Amino acid sequence: MRTYRGKLTTEQIAKGIEECLENTERLIEDARALLKANRPSTASFALLCADQELGKVYVLQLMAIDLPKEQAGWQLWWKRFRGHEVKVTYANIFGIPELAEPSFSSIIEVIREDWLPSAGDLESLRQLCLYVDYSATEERWLSPREISMQVAGDLMQKVVQRVQRALEAKQLGLLSAEALGIQHEELSNVLAEITQLEEVGTLYSAPLDDKVSSAWQRCWRRLILEGIVTLSNDYLIMGIPWREFIEEKRQ
Repeated sequence: MRTYRGKLTTEQIAKGIEECLENTERLIEDARALLKANRPSTASFALLCADQELGKVYVLQLMAIDLPKEQAGWQLWWKRFRGHEVKVTYANIFGIPELAEPSFSSIIEVIREDWLPSAGDLESLRQLCLYVDYSATEERWLSPREISMQVAGDLMQKVVQRVQRALEAKQLGLLSAEALGIQHEELSNVLAEITQLEEVGTLYSAPLDDKVSSAWQRCWRRLILEGIVTLSNDYLIMGIPWREFIEEKRQ
């Protein structure tokens, strides 16, 4: 199969998000069956694969926000989509709703400085779940027997919690093509500014954080007023009950 690196429509991206979430759930169910069969290492492998599939959801969400005009931009997003460590990082750091956490630039700073090394460790763990290898650090052979039921159980709990957040976002309507289109219209400019800062090594900017916060507020207001999302009465937007949030923005 040829590796695709071209552009997608918002509708195609929304479909990809749906497929990734379904595959994430399938891998978790496979892991549950393997745990019942007392196969913790293979179960852990399935869970770490599920975590990477979840990471693709966040990559695709940002891809939809960006919708690059140039081929180079699409190639960058596809590289992230297929990069093991990047997917793990996104799964662990980006909780959708991003819409509930507007400090985009500081999140990205955490990703680069704290999570990328950890993501590499998790990818090594994924390999250990299936394969024997020699550890230069410990000067001994390592095998999948190193993975205990306790490790697999803890991993199951963490992955399921992360997936649940994404499924809740889907249920709210935040991952539909319509919602992604609004996110693109309101957030693409600030995402471009964040990318420019990242390229020069400057990630935190108070003025930019203010812009991001304002953009998310506009985004949320449109999502609600245009009937894109379905919210419970007690749902909070940026720490405020959503009805109060809308009234505050009208004043």
